[in-house]
Amino acid sequence: MRRVRLEQVKAGMIVAQPIYASDGRLLIAAGVALKDSYLKRLESIGISSLVIADPRFGSVEPPDLLSKNTRKQAMQVVAKSMENLRISGRIDIQELTHTVKDIIDDIFLNRDVIYNFSNLFSYDDYTLNHSVNVSVLSILLGISMDYPRAVLQELGIGALLHDVGKIYVDKSILNKPGIFTAFEFEEVKKHTIKGYETLINNSDISMESTIVALQHHERFNGSGYPFAYKEDEIDEFARLTAIGDTYDALIADRIYRKGYPPDEALDIIKKGSGSEFDPRVVPFFLMNVAKYPVGSLVALNNGRIGMVVKVKRGAPERPLVRVLKDQIKEGELSYEEIDLSEDGSLSIVKIIDGTQMSSADLFNE
Repeated sequence: MRRVRLEQVKAGMIVAQPIYASDGRLLIAAGVALKDSYLKRLESIGISSLVIADPRFGSVEPPDLLSKNTRKQAMQVVAKSMENLRISGRIDIQELTHTVKDIIDDIFLNRDVIYNFSNLFSYDDYTLNHSVNVSVLSILLGISMDYPRAVLQELGIGALLHDVGKIYVDKSILNKPGIFTAFEFEEVKKHTIKGYETLINNSDISMESTIVALQHHERFNGSGYPFAYKEDEIDEFARLTAIGDTYDALIADRIYRKGYPPDEALDIIKKGSGSEFDPRVVPFFLMNVAKYPVGSLVALNNGRIGMVVKVKRGAPERPLVRVLKDQIKEGELSYEEIDLSEDGSLSIVKIIDGTQMSSADLFNE
């Protein structure tokens, strides 16, 4: 499979990962052959790339810490919560609590699975998918830091709602295909205070959860906003959420830029340790997130190209890689598998960006 720019996708190609609407509804299931009408619809709702099956590498199924039902439910609850806040300023805390409990349960069920960036799925609404991802990443950090379940619950709710203040920001600014002007950036920054003011009026939501909306853009060295707090002046939940928020924003395709590859995004987080991010928390993040996620096309130091098919928690930078053979005999598979954790002579040089390759290069046409 390979993530491919929508303009490169042709009718007849097979979808390798499901495509969801902003409310969690399934638009196109994995395994469906694309039609021209499907491609026109996807373009109209702003989906810029798809994950397409590549038969040369065989079947590869990226693991998700969340079940499809839990992820769908979480996206629907975030959408519903934002709509309720927009209309009435109120939120259904019981529904949120149930959803976050399901997220925590799924993560504990899959503790052997390292976080593989869910950008392998396609959504037509960045904010909803982003909110769920940030909640998952924050809960992962909380588990690694031995938070009890009750505390994980409050952290998860805060992370899921961290961007609710964006409902008060003009969509023409949020969706601007370019760099913000100084005025526009000041308008965007207001989402932290607006979100906090909205949530604090919902007495069922704890102050611990509410403060995340206010402080998730503060930075460890005092360079953030809205108050330029630093170090322990920043609430711990906000310090955790800030890392997941930044990482997920980096890897996402946006209107104004293409997402960073996961390895580069992790390097940015690592370099920010002690300056932008809490140096006590960053190591926990690095051990929980795959530098080379399952499904990534990678270049090895011997010049060969492979696809990551499994990431081990104990050796996240040395995954199992499926490498294309130079010559294939009749009846043989087109690839061989190499476990980099057992072969010290080989290493990954970088992730290859499939969206920047032609369809001929991608599929050997």
